[in-house]
Amino acid sequence: MSVHGDTPICVSVVIPTFNGSDFIEETLASLCDDLCEGDELIIVDDHSTDATPDIARRFLLQSCIVQWSVLSTPTNQGPPSARNVGIRSARGDVIMFVDQDDNWVTGHRQALVDALSKADIASGRARFELEDSTDTSSGTQWWRDRWFEEPQQLCEFGASALWRRCFEQIGLLDESFRFGGDDIEWFSRAQAAGLTRREISEVVLVRRIHHRNLSGRPELRQELLDVVRHHLKRGQ
Repeated sequence: MSVHGDTPICVSVVIPTFNGSDFIEETLASLCDDLCEGDELIIVDDHSTDATPDIARRFLLQSCIVQWSVLSTPTNQGPPSARNVGIRSARGDVIMFVDQDDNWVTGHRQALVDALSKADIASGRARFELEDSTDTSSGTQWWRDRWFEEPQQLCEFGASALWRRCFEQIGLLDESFRFGGDDIEWFSRAQAAGLTRREISEVVLVRRIHHRNLSGRPELRQELLDVVRHHLKRGQ
């Protein structure tokens, strides 16, 4: 367990999942060894129709030493709703997130917790990897080739750690942003509220690129426009 001053720090990691049976075990393996005694892991299964929750439970029973839980939603509501369920259930001082198809880099937890000593939010870098089965010849490529040239600084939940009080101060995620705009909208609110964010140079996350990423959905473009509108409206 990390210590902040003389106080032990408990980290709660929230993982929203939906039909992630192809990814979830590798994702869990990447973070279980990085967690500390007293931390907790919360998986929120957003009404999967595959074996995702069963795979997660089986792996955690065999391989995870920290407290964990697998929660389920009655209907599919999208990642921000699942994240909110996890945040409400979390008991940690610090909240971290990971998507079902991304992997932590060893040292993720400690690097971000250390950075929180001087900020409300800490964010690291991500290394992008293209799945072998992804067809790069199609006309639907949404990623940028330069992302694979060097690690990218990300302002998103998967590469960040936040003090729990941040959500208490500015609220939870806006559940209307279902296709990737939720973290951008929340970080925009955080900036407007004066929360401090520290960027570190360490690579803390591996982002796996494939054609099932929500970032490739056309709805994200509209959400990003809506985020800008919300931001401008707050500034009036």
